[in-house]
Amino acid sequence: MRTPTTTHFDHIDAALLVPQTGEVTRFKATLPVSGVADRMLAPLYAEMLERGTKSKARKQFAEALETLGAQLTVSSDRFGVTITGCALSETFPAFLKLLSEMLREPAFAQKESAQVHKHYLQALDDEDDDARTRAYNGFTQTLYPKGHPYYRPTATARRTHLKSVTRKAYLDFHKRIFAVRMSEKISTSVSGTPKVQKELLGLFSSLTKGGTADIQTESVIFPHKEKTTYQSVPGKTNIELYIGNTLPLTLADPAFLPFQFGLAVLGKWGGFSGRLMSSVREKEGLTYTIYARTDGVTKTHSGMWYIFTFFTPKDLERGIASTRREIKTIAEKGVTEKETACFKELLKNQFILAHESDAKALALYHDALCSGMTAQEVSAQYDAMQKLERKDVNEVLMQYLQVDSLVISGAGPVHLQKLTGRGL
Repeated sequence: MRTPTTTHFDHIDAALLVPQTGEVTRFKATLPVSGVADRMLAPLYAEMLERGTKSKARKQFAEALETLGAQLTVSSDRFGVTITGCALSETFPAFLKLLSEMLREPAFAQKESAQVHKHYLQALDDEDDDARTRAYNGFTQTLYPKGHPYYRPTATARRTHLKSVTRKAYLDFHKRIFAVRMSEKISTSVSGTPKVQKELLGLFSSLTKGGTADIQTESVIFPHKEKTTYQSVPGKTNIELYIGNTLPLTLADPAFLPFQFGLAVLGKWGGFSGRLMSSVREKEGLTYTIYARTDGVTKTHSGMWYIFTFFTPKDLERGIASTRREIKTIAEKGVTEKETACFKELLKNQFILAHESDAKALALYHDALCSGMTAQEVSAQYDAMQKLERKDVNEVLMQYLQVDSLVISGAGPVHLQKLTGRGL
């Protein structure tokens, strides 16, 4: 397997990967975002940044990229704003000029912002009818205070915020997001030749001038008391559900690895290997999908764990009861020796397969970099997983999987008047 080199500079953390061939260059760069207003502005900014420069209108800029056979996208995620690029190595110099132009001279044209804002409002309207998104948003709104990075503002709050977004707001945000960071850095991962790596890091390093921006570390959010909420989304077949709680652990905590391992046994994301899929889906036929995962956990920040699933209205009570049963069983009785051996092999193979392409390896290590982990620490974590003892896994599951303090957020064709004590 190819393990990237992790390098730390004054304002940038970098994961540098030697590609399988030198024909294609790939990179990801993530700029942290802080503050409630900035987190709401981030998805709008990401869209605006792609829509032209001072010298090139949106269509001209897109055509220039297409001519080079290159791809350049900007998105917002839980880490901040992420810029992703892919280009042929032979056209990389021209691609780098376009990237530099986008970052140094964004247009933020009034005409483009009008379209972006219109599409954003339409997306918020669509969200009102998106049961899965509303269930997830409700889950975070129960777990976290409004100022927390993982709290998802309501669609109403985002509509209100949109009214205050001007061209000046984009220009000011652009300055802030590239400001020198005291507590968080720009995370940049590159799959390319040493020359390409140096040029990309040089570009992002040159953009971090102009002041300081200290991002405060969030305190640990301890598990919420048991609570169930439902939101009515008529016309749907299923009730979408998020079931879980906060997890007062970071990646640096010794208990996190055995907890994550045990949660995989309960409901590994994707496939049919977890207990929840084999019982709630296969044996009882109550759902089509039921998975468990941790989310938002970094080396310095705690996050959450949850089970995602859905049930029809008639199967809702049985489905939740079966899910509770499986959580209670694994928390009290733990994982078996057979499961321990099986999942060690399964997760090791999954890690190896993540290196089969430059794109997959870059995504793996960039996500780890944004979470504060070096490539060497990621590899060491998988090595440590092979040495996990069953008793260590069972001890942390008993401590952190509390079936009597589950937060349940559902959205779909529910009849709120029939769900006593479970209203909005």
